[in-house]
Amino acid sequence: MLGKAALLPLAFVLAGCVQRPHVPPVLVVDRVSCDRIFVLDDGAPLKFDPKSPVESNLRLTPQARCLEAEDGSRDYYTVFALPQTTVRYTLSIGAAPEDVSLLAPQVLLLDD
Repeated sequence: MLGKAALLPLAFVLAGCVQRPHVPPVLVVDRVSCDRIFVLDDGAPLKFDPKSPVESNLRLTPQARCLEAEDGSRDYYTVFALPQTTVRYTLSIGAAPEDVSLLAPQVLLLDD
């Protein structure tokens, strides 16, 4: 007969087998219209502290801006305003896996 102590690890093993619902990645920007050029007016300013790293998180959703290229392809995008300073800094950009998909960010640096 299994004791209570033996049932607890068994419950954790069974809980680990439960599958989360699969969320398919967004592969197509399904919008009536997208921007033809980048809209830079509403760029969110990135925080900057020369003494310690500052992290900014962003989640692109179907409500994000989209850009339509000349070939008709569409992509979501967001705009950030980089700090204007004479201090040198490093900008790191990455993505965290979400379900079975991983964002492969593309970065464009634009000058005012």
